[in-house]
Amino acid sequence: MSTHILAPASRYDEVVDMVTATIAAGKQGDPLDPDTVFGPGATEAQYRTVRARLA
Repeated sequence: MSTHILAPASRYDEVVDMVTATIAAGKQGDPLDPDTVFGPGATEAQYRTVRARLA
C-alpha cells in the first residue's frame, strides 16, 4: 500500500482527481467480503494513524 505520492506541483489537481476517483471506485465494507477493497481500521492505533494523515 502506498502512503505517499510524489508528483510535480503542476499536476497536483490531476493527481488529486485520480486518487479521489480510485478510492471512490473501491467497494468499502465487510473485510471478509472478497469484493471489499477498503475495510474498517482493525485497531485503535491504525485508526489514529489514518486520522492523523487526514489532519
